[in-house]
Amino acid sequence: MKNPYQRKKQPELVRSALIDNATQLILEQGVEQTSLQAVADATDITKGGLLHHFPTKMALLAAVYEKTILDLEAEIEVLIANDPHSYGRFTRAYIISSINGLRNKIPNQQIISAMLNTPGLSQIWSQWLEKKLALFKEDSLELELIRLTTDGIWFNALAGISLHNLTKIEQYLIAQTHNIQK
Repeated sequence: MKNPYQRKKQPELVRSALIDNATQLILEQGVEQTSLQAVADATDITKGGLLHHFPTKMALLAAVYEKTILDLEAEIEVLIANDPHSYGRFTRAYIISSINGLRNKIPNQQIISAMLNTPGLSQIWSQWLEKKLALFKEDSLELELIRLTTDGIWFNALAGISLHNLTKIEQYLIAQTHNIQK
């Protein structure tokens, strides 16, 4: 183990490692049980070093949340770019990304869900979603119901409820987005 006081300074790598380790600890222990000291230990730096990058636990949690949303957004943007039908494409990408995340055990939904009840963080998600809905003009009742159904799928999967017809549900929801009139 290197002495944390003598290591070469690499602030972007340290910051990224802190976010990654905090994410892993949140997935294992939950938001409340994840301490700054545990994140520092997992990153092999001092707690003071962590506080240099993130002066509060809330600042670290916000960085974890923002990175999670950016990862989700990157996947959604690829799906949107490959969708030849403009109306409903954000919702279709949201469905596919969400269900792929469940199939492949990608922790985005777990992190987003875990932090929705954390005061000061829920608005990060809601602002991101509102911005996307405005950008793609997907404010119809039908598309909203489809996205809410998708969120219900997340919730059920995170609660450990088996989803026996996940592929059929995904196909059905995507088909519904094509049946909506603007």
